[in-house]
Amino acid sequence: MNLTETIDYSTFKGQYFIIGEIILEGPLRIGRSRNEVVEYSISAAAPVLLDYNSQDGSYYPFIPGSSLKGVFRATFERIAKTFGFFVCQMIDDRKEKKTCGKCLGCRLFGSETSQSNIIVRSAYPVEEAEKYSMVSERPHFNSDDKRFYPEEIINPSKFVFQIDFQTKPNKEELALILLTFNEFNLKRAFIGGGVSRGNGAVRINTEVYKRELEYEENEVIGYEIYEIETDLKKIHSYLVEKKTGRYFDEWKDFRVYHRATDDSLNGCIVAEMNIKTESKFTLKGREEESVTLGGEPVIPGSVIKGFLRNKMKKIKGKRSDWIEKIFGSIKQSGGRSKIIVTDAIPKTKVNETKYIPKGTVLKTFILFDNIVEEDLQTILEQLQGIKMITGATSARGGVVRGPIINNKVSFAIEKAWKFTIKDLEKDITFELDQML
Repeated sequence: MNLTETIDYSTFKGQYFIIGEIILEGPLRIGRSRNEVVEYSISAAAPVLLDYNSQDGSYYPFIPGSSLKGVFRATFERIAKTFGFFVCQMIDDRKEKKTCGKCLGCRLFGSETSQSNIIVRSAYPVEEAEKYSMVSERPHFNSDDKRFYPEEIINPSKFVFQIDFQTKPNKEELALILLTFNEFNLKRAFIGGGVSRGNGAVRINTEVYKRELEYEENEVIGYEIYEIETDLKKIHSYLVEKKTGRYFDEWKDFRVYHRATDDSLNGCIVAEMNIKTESKFTLKGREEESVTLGGEPVIPGSVIKGFLRNKMKKIKGKRSDWIEKIFGSIKQSGGRSKIIVTDAIPKTKVNETKYIPKGTVLKTFILFDNIVEEDLQTILEQLQGIKMITGATSARGGVVRGPIINNKVSFAIEKAWKFTIKDLEKDITFELDQML
Protein backbone atom coordinates (compact mmCIF):
# COMPACT_ATOMS: atom_id res chain seq x y z
CA MET A 1 0.00 0.00 0.00
CA ASN A 2 1.59 3.27 -1.09
CA LEU A 3 -0.52 6.03 0.39
CA THR A 4 2.21 8.39 1.56
CA GLU A 5 1.99 10.34 -1.69
CA THR A 6 -1.54 11.42 -0.80
CA ILE A 7 -0.44 13.14 2.44
CA ASP A 8 1.01 16.64 2.73
CA TYR A 9 4.23 16.61 4.74
CA SER A 10 5.02 20.30 4.26
CA THR A 11 4.68 20.84 8.01
CA PHE A 12 5.94 18.74 10.91
CA LYS A 13 2.88 17.07 12.43
CA GLY A 14 4.36 14.47 14.78
CA GLN A 15 7.19 12.00 15.12
CA TYR A 16 5.03 8.89 14.68
CA PHE A 17 2.09 8.69 12.31
CA ILE A 18 -0.18 6.06 10.79
CA ILE A 19 -1.49 6.00 7.25
CA GLY A 20 -4.69 4.01 6.90
CA GLU A 21 -6.88 2.82 4.07
CA ILE A 22 -10.54 2.05 4.77
CA ILE A 23 -12.14 -0.32 2.26
CA LEU A 24 -15.93 -0.42 2.48
CA GLU A 25 -17.29 -3.98 2.25
CA GLY A 26 -20.90 -2.91 2.56
CA PRO A 27 -22.97 0.24 2.90
CA LEU A 28 -21.67 3.02 5.14
CA ARG A 29 -23.83 5.66 6.76
CA ILE A 30 -22.56 8.76 8.56
CA GLY A 31 -25.14 11.45 8.15
CA ARG A 32 -27.99 13.59 9.30
CA SER A 33 -31.37 12.75 10.76
CA ARG A 34 -34.37 11.55 8.79
CA ASN A 35 -36.23 14.14 6.69
CA GLU A 36 -33.52 16.75 7.20
CA VAL A 37 -33.20 17.91 3.59
CA VAL A 38 -30.01 19.76 2.64
CA GLU A 39 -28.94 21.27 -0.66
CA TYR A 40 -26.76 18.33 -1.67
CA SER A 41 -29.27 15.60 -0.75
CA ILE A 42 -30.36 13.41 -3.67
CA SER A 43 -33.78 12.90 -2.10
CA ALA A 44 -35.90 13.58 0.97
CA ALA A 45 -34.16 10.66 2.67
CA ALA A 46 -31.77 11.18 5.57
CA PRO A 47 -28.61 12.44 3.78
CA VAL A 48 -25.02 11.30 4.38
CA LEU A 49 -22.37 13.87 5.24
CA LEU A 50 -20.63 15.29 2.19
CA ASP A 51 -17.71 17.67 1.80
CA TYR A 52 -17.91 20.56 -0.67
CA ASN A 53 -15.25 20.95 -3.34
CA SER A 54 -15.12 24.66 -4.15
CA GLN A 55 -12.97 24.11 -7.23
CA ASP A 56 -15.56 22.18 -9.21
CA GLY A 57 -18.66 22.92 -7.12
CA SER A 58 -19.31 19.25 -6.30
CA TYR A 59 -19.75 17.23 -3.11
CA TYR A 60 -17.89 14.10 -1.98
CA PRO A 61 -18.61 11.72 0.88
CA PHE A 62 -16.09 11.61 3.71
CA ILE A 63 -15.70 10.03 7.15
CA PRO A 64 -15.17 12.67 9.86
CA GLY A 65 -12.11 12.24 12.04
CA SER A 66 -14.33 12.62 15.10
CA SER A 67 -16.39 9.59 14.02
CA LEU A 68 -13.26 7.51 13.47
CA LYS A 69 -11.73 8.60 16.78
CA GLY A 70 -14.90 7.67 18.67
CA VAL A 71 -15.18 4.13 17.30
CA PHE A 72 -11.41 3.61 17.52
CA ARG A 73 -11.46 4.61 21.18
CA ALA A 74 -14.37 2.32 22.07
CA THR A 75 -12.68 -0.63 20.36
CA PHE A 76 -9.25 0.22 21.81
CA GLU A 77 -10.59 0.39 25.35
CA ARG A 78 -12.54 -2.86 24.97
CA ILE A 79 -9.39 -4.74 23.94
CA ALA A 80 -7.28 -3.04 26.61
CA LYS A 81 -9.73 -3.87 29.37
CA THR A 82 -10.00 -7.49 28.23
CA PHE A 83 -6.22 -7.83 28.47
CA GLY A 84 -6.38 -6.44 32.01
CA PHE A 85 -5.10 -2.91 31.43
CA PHE A 86 -6.79 -0.23 33.50
CA VAL A 87 -9.45 1.67 31.57
CA CYS A 88 -11.66 4.09 33.44
CA GLN A 89 -15.42 3.99 33.48
CA MET A 90 -17.34 7.19 32.85
CA ILE A 91 -17.65 9.04 36.17
CA ASP A 92 -21.06 10.59 36.82
CA ASP A 93 -20.23 13.83 38.65
CA ARG A 94 -23.47 15.66 39.38
CA LYS A 95 -25.05 14.28 36.22
CA GLU A 96 -22.04 15.37 34.16
CA LYS A 97 -20.13 12.40 32.72
CA LYS A 98 -16.38 12.71 32.99
CA THR A 99 -13.34 10.55 32.31
CA CYS A 100 -10.44 10.05 34.72
CA GLY A 101 -7.70 11.63 32.57
CA LYS A 102 -5.10 9.09 33.73
CA CYS A 103 -5.91 5.67 32.27
CA LEU A 104 -4.57 4.15 29.06
CA GLY A 105 -7.56 5.35 27.03
CA CYS A 106 -7.49 8.88 28.41
CA ARG A 107 -3.74 9.24 27.86
CA LEU A 108 -4.06 8.32 24.20
CA PHE A 109 -7.49 9.71 23.25
CA GLY A 110 -7.78 12.54 25.77
CA SER A 111 -10.32 13.52 28.41
CA GLU A 112 -11.94 16.59 29.94
CA THR A 113 -8.74 17.26 31.89
CA SER A 114 -6.01 15.93 29.57
CA GLN A 115 -5.04 16.50 25.96
CA SER A 116 -5.30 13.76 23.37
CA ASN A 117 -2.00 12.30 22.24
CA ILE A 118 -3.37 11.56 18.77
CA ILE A 119 -5.00 13.56 16.03
CA VAL A 120 -7.33 11.51 13.83
CA ARG A 121 -7.83 13.22 10.50
CA SER A 122 -10.92 12.79 8.36
CA ALA A 123 -10.93 10.06 5.72
CA TYR A 124 -11.49 11.02 2.08
CA PRO A 125 -11.96 8.93 -1.07
CA VAL A 126 -8.72 7.63 -2.53
CA GLU A 127 -10.00 8.32 -6.02
CA GLU A 128 -12.23 11.27 -6.76
CA ALA A 129 -15.67 10.28 -7.96
CA GLU A 130 -18.93 12.01 -8.62
CA LYS A 131 -21.19 12.04 -5.60
CA TYR A 132 -23.98 10.26 -7.41
CA SER A 133 -21.79 7.25 -8.15
CA MET A 134 -20.75 6.85 -4.52
CA VAL A 135 -24.01 7.63 -2.76
CA SER A 136 -27.36 5.91 -3.19
CA GLU A 137 -30.64 5.54 -1.33
CA ARG A 138 -31.81 2.46 0.48
CA PRO A 139 -35.01 1.94 2.47
CA HIS A 140 -35.06 -0.04 5.69
CA PHE A 141 -38.24 -1.64 6.99
CA ASN A 142 -39.55 -1.14 10.51
CA SER A 143 -41.58 -4.24 11.32
CA ASP A 144 -43.37 -2.56 14.23
CA ASP A 145 -45.01 0.30 12.37
CA LYS A 146 -44.91 -1.53 8.99
CA ARG A 147 -43.19 1.36 7.23
CA PHE A 148 -40.14 1.80 5.01
CA TYR A 149 -37.70 4.54 5.99
CA PRO A 150 -35.36 5.59 3.18
CA GLU A 151 -31.87 6.88 3.89
CA GLU A 152 -28.74 7.64 1.90
CA ILE A 153 -25.72 5.34 2.11
CA ILE A 154 -22.18 5.33 0.72
CA ASN A 155 -21.56 2.44 -1.65
CA PRO A 156 -18.39 0.29 -1.46
CA SER A 157 -15.34 2.46 -2.09
CA LYS A 158 -11.94 3.30 -0.57
CA PHE A 159 -10.94 6.09 1.81
CA VAL A 160 -7.58 7.19 3.21
CA PHE A 161 -6.97 8.65 6.67
CA GLN A 162 -4.04 9.66 8.87
CA ILE A 163 -3.37 9.51 12.61
CA ASP A 164 -0.63 11.75 14.06
CA PHE A 165 0.91 11.12 17.49
CA GLN A 166 1.81 14.27 19.44
CA THR A 167 4.42 12.38 21.46
CA LYS A 168 6.03 8.98 21.00
CA PRO A 169 3.51 6.24 21.90
CA ASN A 170 4.63 3.56 24.33
CA LYS A 171 4.65 -0.10 23.25
CA GLU A 172 1.30 -0.92 24.87
CA GLU A 173 -0.45 2.02 23.19
CA LEU A 174 0.94 1.25 19.74
CA ALA A 175 0.21 -2.47 20.08
CA LEU A 176 -3.37 -1.89 21.20
CA ILE A 177 -4.16 0.68 18.50
CA LEU A 178 -2.91 -1.72 15.80
CA LEU A 179 -5.04 -4.54 17.20
CA THR A 180 -7.91 -2.07 17.19
CA PHE A 181 -7.71 -1.73 13.41
CA ASN A 182 -7.63 -5.53 13.08
CA GLU A 183 -10.94 -5.81 14.93
CA PHE A 184 -12.66 -4.22 11.93
CA ASN A 185 -11.07 -6.80 9.63
CA LEU A 186 -12.35 -9.58 11.89
CA LYS A 187 -15.87 -8.07 11.79
CA ARG A 188 -16.03 -7.37 15.52
CA ALA A 189 -16.11 -3.60 15.03
CA PHE A 190 -17.93 -1.37 12.53
CA ILE A 191 -17.99 2.26 11.43
CA GLY A 192 -20.89 4.71 11.28
CA GLY A 193 -24.61 4.46 11.92
CA GLY A 194 -27.16 1.75 11.26
CA VAL A 195 -24.69 -0.98 12.25
CA SER A 196 -27.54 -3.11 13.60
CA ARG A 197 -29.04 -2.97 10.07
CA GLY A 198 -25.83 -4.26 8.50
CA ASN A 199 -24.00 -1.00 7.77
CA GLY A 200 -20.37 -0.19 8.45
CA ALA A 201 -18.50 -3.38 7.49
CA VAL A 202 -14.97 -2.37 6.45
CA ARG A 203 -11.39 -3.52 6.12
CA ILE A 204 -8.62 -1.30 7.45
CA ASN A 205 -5.05 -1.54 6.16
CA THR A 206 -2.44 0.52 7.99
CA GLU A 207 1.24 1.38 7.87
CA VAL A 208 3.17 2.98 10.73
CA TYR A 209 5.89 5.54 10.05
CA LYS A 210 8.50 7.39 12.08
CA ARG A 211 9.69 10.81 11.00
CA GLU A 212 13.20 11.75 12.11
CA LEU A 213 14.44 15.31 11.76
CA GLU A 214 17.81 16.01 10.14
CA TYR A 215 20.04 18.65 11.72
CA GLU A 216 23.00 20.66 10.53
CA GLU A 217 24.75 22.90 13.05
CA ASN A 218 21.73 22.63 15.37
CA GLU A 219 19.32 23.69 12.63
CA VAL A 220 16.62 21.50 11.11
CA ILE A 221 17.35 21.03 7.42
CA GLY A 222 14.82 18.30 6.66
CA TYR A 223 13.60 14.91 7.75
CA GLU A 224 13.59 11.22 6.83
CA ILE A 225 10.59 8.90 7.01
CA TYR A 226 10.99 5.27 8.07
CA GLU A 227 8.34 2.56 8.07
CA ILE A 228 7.93 0.68 11.36
CA GLU A 229 7.47 -3.11 11.26
CA THR A 230 3.99 -4.16 12.43
CA ASP A 231 3.69 -7.92 12.81
CA LEU A 232 0.29 -8.61 14.42
CA LYS A 233 1.40 -11.99 15.78
CA LYS A 234 4.38 -10.40 17.55
CA ILE A 235 2.19 -7.54 18.78
CA HIS A 236 -0.37 -9.97 20.16
CA SER A 237 2.32 -12.09 21.84
CA TYR A 238 3.75 -8.97 23.47
CA LEU A 239 0.36 -8.04 24.94
CA VAL A 240 -0.18 -11.58 26.22
CA GLU A 241 3.14 -11.31 28.07
CA LYS A 242 2.30 -7.85 29.39
CA LYS A 243 -1.25 -8.59 30.55
CA THR A 244 -1.66 -7.56 34.17
CA GLY A 245 -3.59 -10.56 35.46
CA ARG A 246 -6.70 -8.52 36.10
CA TYR A 247 -9.57 -9.81 34.02
CA PHE A 248 -13.00 -8.27 33.72
CA ASP A 249 -15.84 -10.58 32.74
CA GLU A 250 -18.96 -8.51 33.23
CA TRP A 251 -21.98 -9.65 31.27
CA LYS A 252 -23.73 -6.32 31.79
CA ASP A 253 -22.36 -4.43 28.77
CA PHE A 254 -20.06 -4.49 25.76
CA ARG A 255 -17.04 -2.76 27.30
CA VAL A 256 -15.15 -6.05 27.48
CA TYR A 257 -14.94 -9.28 25.49
CA HIS A 258 -16.63 -11.87 27.68
CA ARG A 259 -15.31 -15.41 28.23
CA ALA A 260 -12.06 -14.47 26.51
CA THR A 261 -10.02 -16.76 28.76
CA ASP A 262 -11.58 -20.01 27.54
CA ASP A 263 -12.33 -21.84 24.29
CA SER A 264 -16.04 -22.38 24.94
CA LEU A 265 -18.80 -21.23 22.59
CA ASN A 266 -19.59 -18.34 24.91
CA GLY A 267 -18.38 -14.82 24.22
CA CYS A 268 -17.72 -12.83 21.05
CA ILE A 269 -18.09 -15.06 17.98
CA VAL A 270 -18.09 -14.27 14.25
CA ALA A 271 -19.38 -16.62 11.56
CA GLU A 272 -18.51 -16.08 7.90
CA MET A 273 -21.41 -17.71 6.09
CA ASN A 274 -22.27 -18.71 2.54
CA ILE A 275 -25.84 -18.16 1.43
CA LYS A 276 -26.88 -20.10 -1.66
CA THR A 277 -29.99 -19.03 -3.55
CA GLU A 278 -32.12 -22.14 -4.06
CA SER A 279 -34.43 -20.13 -6.32
CA LYS A 280 -34.45 -16.72 -7.96
CA PHE A 281 -34.12 -14.05 -5.26
CA THR A 282 -35.75 -10.65 -5.63
CA LEU A 283 -36.44 -7.93 -3.09
CA LYS A 284 -38.01 -4.75 -4.43
CA GLY A 285 -36.22 -1.55 -3.48
CA ARG A 286 -37.58 1.97 -3.36
CA GLU A 287 -36.87 2.62 -7.04
CA GLU A 288 -35.18 -0.68 -7.91
CA GLU A 289 -36.70 -3.94 -9.05
CA SER A 290 -34.37 -5.61 -6.55
CA VAL A 291 -32.15 -4.03 -3.89
CA THR A 292 -28.56 -3.43 -5.02
CA LEU A 293 -25.34 -2.15 -3.48
CA GLY A 294 -23.36 -0.09 -5.94
CA GLY A 295 -25.33 -1.72 -8.77
CA GLU A 296 -24.75 -5.29 -7.50
CA PRO A 297 -27.86 -7.20 -6.28
CA VAL A 298 -27.52 -8.14 -2.60
CA ILE A 299 -29.51 -9.45 0.34
CA PRO A 300 -29.41 -6.68 2.99
CA GLY A 301 -28.12 -7.69 6.41
CA SER A 302 -31.26 -6.18 7.93
CA VAL A 303 -33.37 -8.66 5.96
CA ILE A 304 -31.45 -11.67 7.29
CA LYS A 305 -31.56 -10.31 10.83
CA GLY A 306 -35.28 -9.54 10.49
CA PHE A 307 -35.90 -13.11 9.36
CA LEU A 308 -34.13 -14.44 12.46
CA ARG A 309 -35.95 -12.05 14.76
CA ASN A 310 -39.36 -13.04 13.39
CA LYS A 311 -38.50 -16.73 13.69
CA MET A 312 -37.53 -16.27 17.31
CA LYS A 313 -40.69 -14.26 18.03
CA LYS A 314 -42.71 -17.33 17.10
CA ILE A 315 -40.64 -19.41 19.50
CA LYS A 316 -40.13 -17.00 22.39
CA GLY A 317 -43.19 -14.78 22.00
CA LYS A 318 -43.50 -11.30 20.50
CA ARG A 319 -43.10 -9.49 23.83
CA SER A 320 -40.32 -11.69 25.15
CA ASP A 321 -37.51 -9.95 27.03
CA TRP A 322 -35.18 -12.48 25.36
CA ILE A 323 -35.93 -10.98 21.94
CA GLU A 324 -34.85 -7.49 23.03
CA LYS A 325 -31.82 -8.83 24.90
CA ILE A 326 -30.54 -10.63 21.79
CA PHE A 327 -31.80 -8.52 18.89
CA GLY A 328 -31.82 -5.12 20.56
CA SER A 329 -34.57 -2.84 21.70
CA ILE A 330 -36.71 -0.82 19.30
CA LYS A 331 -36.68 1.97 21.88
CA GLN A 332 -34.10 4.69 21.34
CA SER A 333 -32.83 4.28 24.91
CA GLY A 334 -32.96 0.49 24.79
CA GLY A 335 -30.12 -2.02 24.75
CA ARG A 336 -27.98 -2.74 21.70
CA SER A 337 -28.24 -5.91 19.68
CA LYS A 338 -26.05 -8.94 20.35
CA ILE A 339 -26.39 -9.87 16.67
CA ILE A 340 -25.06 -7.91 13.70
CA VAL A 341 -25.48 -9.21 10.14
CA THR A 342 -23.67 -7.67 7.18
CA ASP A 343 -25.08 -7.49 3.65
CA ALA A 344 -24.87 -10.79 1.76
CA ILE A 345 -22.85 -10.01 -1.36
CA PRO A 346 -22.34 -12.38 -4.33
CA LYS A 347 -18.91 -14.03 -4.21
CA THR A 348 -18.66 -13.79 -8.00
CA LYS A 349 -20.04 -11.06 -10.24
CA VAL A 350 -23.73 -11.39 -11.08
CA ASN A 351 -24.60 -10.16 -14.56
CA GLU A 352 -28.04 -9.10 -13.45
CA THR A 353 -29.51 -6.14 -11.56
CA LYS A 354 -33.19 -7.12 -11.36
CA TYR A 355 -32.72 -10.26 -9.27
CA ILE A 356 -30.15 -12.73 -7.91
CA PRO A 357 -30.13 -15.87 -10.08
CA LYS A 358 -30.73 -19.32 -8.66
CA GLY A 359 -27.51 -21.06 -7.60
CA THR A 360 -25.68 -17.84 -6.65
CA VAL A 361 -23.44 -18.04 -3.57
CA LEU A 362 -23.28 -14.91 -1.41
CA LYS A 363 -21.07 -14.10 1.58
CA THR A 364 -22.23 -12.54 4.84
CA PHE A 365 -20.75 -12.13 8.32
CA ILE A 366 -22.81 -12.64 11.47
CA LEU A 367 -21.41 -11.27 14.72
CA PHE A 368 -22.71 -12.90 17.91
CA ASP A 369 -21.44 -10.39 20.45
CA ASN A 370 -21.04 -11.56 24.05
CA ILE A 371 -23.52 -14.36 23.61
CA VAL A 372 -24.03 -17.58 25.56
CA GLU A 373 -23.78 -20.97 23.87
CA GLU A 374 -27.43 -21.88 24.45
CA ASP A 375 -28.65 -18.73 22.68
CA LEU A 376 -26.12 -19.21 19.88
CA GLN A 377 -27.39 -22.72 19.21
CA THR A 378 -31.04 -21.64 19.30
CA ILE A 379 -30.39 -19.00 16.63
CA LEU A 380 -28.25 -21.17 14.36
CA GLU A 381 -30.92 -23.88 14.39
CA GLN A 382 -33.23 -21.44 12.60
CA LEU A 383 -30.84 -21.44 9.61
CA GLN A 384 -31.07 -25.17 9.01
CA GLY A 385 -32.51 -26.36 5.70
CA ILE A 386 -33.98 -24.26 2.91
CA LYS A 387 -35.62 -21.03 4.05
CA MET A 388 -37.79 -18.32 2.48
CA ILE A 389 -36.30 -15.36 4.28
CA THR A 390 -38.20 -12.33 3.02
CA GLY A 391 -40.60 -10.65 0.66
CA ALA A 392 -43.94 -12.44 0.86
CA THR A 393 -45.18 -10.86 -2.36
CA SER A 394 -41.81 -11.13 -4.14
CA ALA A 395 -41.49 -14.75 -3.03
CA ARG A 396 -44.83 -15.48 -4.67
CA GLY A 397 -43.80 -13.88 -7.95
CA GLY A 398 -45.97 -10.83 -7.35
CA VAL A 399 -49.12 -12.85 -6.70
CA VAL A 400 -50.45 -12.04 -3.24
CA ARG A 401 -51.78 -15.52 -2.44
CA GLY A 402 -49.76 -17.58 -4.86
CA PRO A 403 -47.27 -20.38 -4.05
CA ILE A 404 -43.74 -19.50 -2.89
CA ILE A 405 -41.45 -19.72 -5.91
CA ASN A 406 -38.72 -17.14 -5.12
CA ASN A 407 -36.40 -16.08 -2.27
CA LYS A 408 -35.45 -19.56 -1.10
CA VAL A 409 -31.93 -19.82 0.34
CA SER A 410 -29.73 -22.20 2.33
CA PHE A 411 -26.98 -21.32 4.81
CA ALA A 412 -23.55 -22.89 5.34
CA ILE A 413 -20.66 -21.87 7.59
CA GLU A 414 -17.45 -21.09 5.72
CA LYS A 415 -15.40 -20.15 8.78
CA ALA A 416 -16.02 -19.10 12.39
CA TRP A 417 -13.80 -17.59 15.06
CA LYS A 418 -13.91 -16.36 18.66
CA PHE A 419 -12.06 -13.61 20.53
CA THR A 420 -9.73 -15.08 23.14
CA ILE A 421 -6.73 -13.56 24.86
CA LYS A 422 -4.47 -16.40 23.67
CA ASP A 423 -5.82 -16.40 20.10
CA LEU A 424 -7.64 -13.37 18.69
CA GLU A 425 -9.06 -15.55 15.92
CA LYS A 426 -9.70 -18.86 17.65
CA ASP A 427 -10.99 -21.25 14.97
CA ILE A 428 -14.37 -22.71 16.00
CA THR A 429 -15.61 -23.56 12.49
CA PHE A 430 -16.19 -27.24 13.26
CA GLU A 431 -18.10 -26.55 16.48
CA LEU A 432 -20.50 -24.09 14.82
CA ASP A 433 -20.90 -26.29 11.79
CA GLN A 434 -22.21 -29.03 14.08
CA MET A 435 -24.92 -26.62 15.31
CA LEU A 436 -25.99 -25.76 11.78
